[in-house]
Amino acid sequence: MTIEWDEANGQFHLTNGQISDILAIHDNGALGRLHSGPALATGRSYRHLVPRPFAGFSNRLGDPVALECPTPGSGDYRVPGLVVEQPDGSTVLELAYRDHRIMAGKPPLAGLPATYAESDDEAETLEIDLADAATSLVATLTYTIFRALPIVARSVRLRNNGGATLRLETAMSLVLDLPDADWELVHLSGAWARERHVQTRRLVPGRQSISSNRGSSSAAHNPFLCLRRTTTTEAIGEAIGVALLYSGNFLAEIEVEPFGTARLRIGINPETFAWELAPGAEFQTPEAVVVRTTDGLGAMSDALHRLFRERLARGAWRDRPRPILVNNWEGTYFDFDEAKLLGIAAAARDLGIELFVLDDGWFGERDDDTTSLGDWFVDRRKLPGGIDGLARRIEALGIKFGLWIEPEMV
Repeated sequence: MTIEWDEANGQFHLTNGQISDILAIHDNGALGRLHSGPALATGRSYRHLVPRPFAGFSNRLGDPVALECPTPGSGDYRVPGLVVEQPDGSTVLELAYRDHRIMAGKPPLAGLPATYAESDDEAETLEIDLADAATSLVATLTYTIFRALPIVARSVRLRNNGGATLRLETAMSLVLDLPDADWELVHLSGAWARERHVQTRRLVPGRQSISSNRGSSSAAHNPFLCLRRTTTTEAIGEAIGVALLYSGNFLAEIEVEPFGTARLRIGINPETFAWELAPGAEFQTPEAVVVRTTDGLGAMSDALHRLFRERLARGAWRDRPRPILVNNWEGTYFDFDEAKLLGIAAAARDLGIELFVLDDGWFGERDDDTTSLGDWFVDRRKLPGGIDGLARRIEALGIKFGLWIEPEMV
């Protein structure tokens, strides 16, 4: 695992022997991507993989270049990754390379869930500062590559170093430009109680997206998508998986432009987002993770499962076997009292079950699903001894007690 900086060629190479991400500083200072895929050899230049554009970007002549933080008004006409309104109403930014840092391990994201490294030898992180001279806005693009997984984590931190308040209108966590559009889009859609149905469609010219404006990432669309080749199976073939580690409104979108390239972006949904960035203030986007594999959809999902299980989940239960449990919901729904619950717990104990979980209906006057969400006071009609009294009696039976709560539904 290494992050290599080639100053002579303005090139960054992130690799762990499984994948390589190669970034380069274009002639006008913009940051672009030369390669994202199977591991390539270190110690050499890969500038020949992408043409060096003139200052306005050569995609207007039919040769789109890959950009890591595309903005409006820069000669790139594809969907942007960052839109910032200035006091005069302009959204033009010219983000150019200013500085970078390479560090062992992975720093946390302030105030947000994110993947992590337990030791510095598990991951390596690159931070690249891009600055706009007119507004003094600095966009810090963060990339973390993990030693044992074909995954790179990416986020953006925005800082207003100028004297005027700026208004963020779009702040994507990840933009990934691909040299072709010969992919199938796979995403997970559904509704409550029938989540994550696999949907597959070919990429076509124009924009295709999944999103949520429901205040949560929602069961309607999971904040994940996959690109796969038409020949890719569970066991073989090229696949790219992208997930956003965020539970709010999101957008995951792919644009296929007229010359056949594809741009993927994922982050907070711009339709319901705006943020005033005062002088000296910072804004941190959620983290996106990208997995690349040539070993099929199974390898992609295995990598994401391992990352989320071992380096996103936290707490005492992360690596411990989960107890076998019984939940009273389907057995009682809202219709229960203490005696009925104790009977279920005793029968469960006799079957070797280790944990009884009390589900919905214990609070407020929750006799159906039209009332009491957020009224987190025990219903003494059903449980005269309260939650603590019920818990003591169930644990006296030799089985542990757990409690259901759903604050996100308030």
